[in-house]
Amino acid sequence: GPDRESPDLFIVPLTSRLSPSLPGEFPLTDWRTAGLHVPSAVKRGIYTVDGGLVIKRVGRLSRDDEGKLKDALDSGLRYSPDPFVHSDSLPLKLIPSAN
Repeated sequence: GPDRESPDLFIVPLTSRLSPSLPGEFPLTDWRTAGLHVPSAVKRGIYTVDGGLVIKRVGRLSRDDEGKLKDALDSGLRYSPDPFVHSDSLPLKLIPSAN
């Protein structure tokens, strides 16, 4: 039914290139807490992946970085032509790639 949680996760691309950045992109303040080995920035883009494909969790976004991510996604989704898309309903998780 419509109240079931989706097994899909939303993911965003990351880069070690910190500048220049485009609107909606930002450097992670607490990249070590997020389980990353180098300073990293969130790039524009949003993708989905089946949650069953995730092998392990390597870290977690700090509250500050999570707030920045939600703001960036809200800004990007705010102009969606679909009136039913709203970022408050998105389950956000940071999953750094193995690369």
